[in-house]
Amino acid sequence: MNSCSDSASEKDRDTKDTPFGPKFKDLHGLSVNEAIFQCDRFLYKKIEEYHDSNFRKADRFAKIITGRGNHSENSVPKIKPSVEKYLEKNNYNYKWKSNGGMVEVDLLSKRRFGTEV
Repeated sequence: MNSCSDSASEKDRDTKDTPFGPKFKDLHGLSVNEAIFQCDRFLYKKIEEYHDSNFRKADRFAKIITGRGNHSENSVPKIKPSVEKYLEKNNYNYKWKSNGGMVEVDLLSKRRFGTEV
């Protein structure tokens, strides 16, 4: 594919809402690198929205669907542990839900531009 097609495809994937709504990001089917990139962009956007809403309680949490790794080679998850490592490294507070296939991230644990509270 050429770079124009790649950029358009990336933009479509980035702006496409999940069936669950705009507070969710579904990382199913992505490579680990693309999943982390999308996770980072999604959380940055959600943090900005949370701050811009004057810390409205309804905007405090973002949800990222990683899946449990059931469809990975040998059923060994790749995206889930990579997302968890990313969240730990960036000092996010989070909780795994849906039998470990979705993580709920507390946006209050981060200030604007990624500095700690």
